Amino acid sequence: MARILAFSAEHVPHYRHLDIAAEPEHPEDWLARFPILSKSDLQIADGSLIPDHTSRSRLHQSRTSGSTGEPTVSYFDHSTWLLCKYALKLRRMLNCGLGFRSRVLIVSEADEHRLRAERQAVLPGQGRFFLQAYLSLHAPVDEHFRELERLRPDAIYAFPSYLSELLDYCESHGYGLPPVKVVFTSSELLTPLLRQRLEASFGARVCDIYGCTEFKEVAWQCEAGRYHVNHESVWIESVSEAHADEPGALVLTTLVNRGLPLIRYRVGDLGRLTWEGCVCGRQGPVLSELAGREVELLELPDGRRLSPYLLTTSVEDVNGLRQYQFVQTAHDCLELRFTAFSGCCPDQSKLRRRLREILGTQMRVQISQVSKVPRTPGGKRRVFVRELTDRVDN
Repeated sequence: MARILAFSAEHVPHYRHLDIAAEPEHPEDWLARFPILSKSDLQIADGSLIPDHTSRSRLHQSRTSGSTGEPTVSYFDHSTWLLCKYALKLRRMLNCGLGFRSRVLIVSEADEHRLRAERQAVLPGQGRFFLQAYLSLHAPVDEHFRELERLRPDAIYAFPSYLSELLDYCESHGYGLPPVKVVFTSSELLTPLLRQRLEASFGARVCDIYGCTEFKEVAWQCEAGRYHVNHESVWIESVSEAHADEPGALVLTTLVNRGLPLIRYRVGDLGRLTWEGCVCGRQGPVLSELAGREVELLELPDGRRLSPYLLTTSVEDVNGLRQYQFVQTAHDCLELRFTAFSGCCPDQSKLRRRLREILGTQMRVQISQVSKVPRTPGGKRRVFVRELTDRVDN
């Protein structure tokens, strides 16, 4: 930790200007002197978080899914990218019982254009360790089922809400799912009921992953169900600002990334941290509780339910958007409320067209620029809320 703090204080303009007194003999005390960094700070940093003499064109880039309503871009130096994108994933798969050259099917929120880029961005020699196939969350679930039957992967990686939809589809048609060894879930709340359904339907162990775009995989569940933190690459704090008995805000610090050294970055999730031992025998910090990760589903008039990630990925790259929130105001109406960067005017016709491609004609689409997107009592901005004023009789 002392190395990344010293590097940041010397070479990163944002931190250098804070003029924080160094204390390399006590790195945790030194870290505590750094102010907490928000997503908004990252948005408006305008390069001040990039180290001196570092060209962004030489760094790996990764965009958030927009689940908080505050889209950001993160950067990674090459060695950190290899660690987070490949090495940690390989360790996670081996820890979960998969072997080398296991086949993993990833259901991604990316559109087809980004999926093509993912398929082409294969690390030389990667096939010696694990093989990946991609499906788009935007494709119909019946196509996914056919691909699952054809590919017969060893593991599947997807959002819980998608997997719930897949199970519903198979149950309604009387289809059985091909067995896999592990089901990996992430990004949304995995309920105990859904976990049970997945274990029964796939005959597999279910491993939930906690992570974010800025740090990639932060923690994953062991066989005992506890979230073990990748403490070699990230330092994690749970900062309580209200009642001590409530989960605190999760604040992360990179220990490795010199492309964008995020120090005490508030990711927008709530949780608890413990250093107690685990029955699995692994050492280090454990996320004993995660809170506030549930993503509600958009309910369409025809009864279908869509993950809000379909909506966020459709608008996240529209220039000028700062914060946004989707609000279902009626059973057939969706409103996009957004704030814009100063001097920017997001293309509302493009926003409307993107949403129409997903929703079709059965829902009205309204777009409104607002002064701010409100926070929940827990301090988060929910990307999707329901404010239903109508009542539909079944």
